Amino acid sequence: NEAMLWIASSRSVVGLGSLGGGFSIANALNGARQVGGTSSSVSGGRGFLWEAGQLHDLNALVVATNEPFLALIEAVGIDESGTIAATALVDSAVGPQSRLAILTPTTP
Repeated sequence: NEAMLWIASSRSVVGLGSLGGGFSIANALNGARQVGGTSSSVSGGRGFLWEAGQLHDLNALVVATNEPFLALIEAVGIDESGTIAATALVDSAVGPQSRLAILTPTTP
């Protein structure tokens, strides 16, 4: 199963693809047609950002972090500025735990 985006202006459906696994699920969309969700991959579930026809693994987009994490497994929201709310797996004494992460876009 593949996440899809309906574009009303052209009355078309765009397949978003996956990160190498068998499925993707869209969870969030903003007015700039940026889509966040989760996709299967060879490394397990991964959060993604789709924009301008390209699917990006959120884990590959992180350039700095205040807190270490094991993986970003799901994008759950995206606002108009491109800030993403994501589910992160963090290490703990009792094993991996899920936490909310806020990903803030930077300009080059």
